[in-house]
Amino acid sequence: MHGEHLVEAPKCPSRA
Repeated sequence: MHGEHLVEAPKCPSRA
């Protein structure tokens, strides 16, 4: 999904 480069964005539940 779209959360690999978006570490600062708490939009991806995958990184949270």
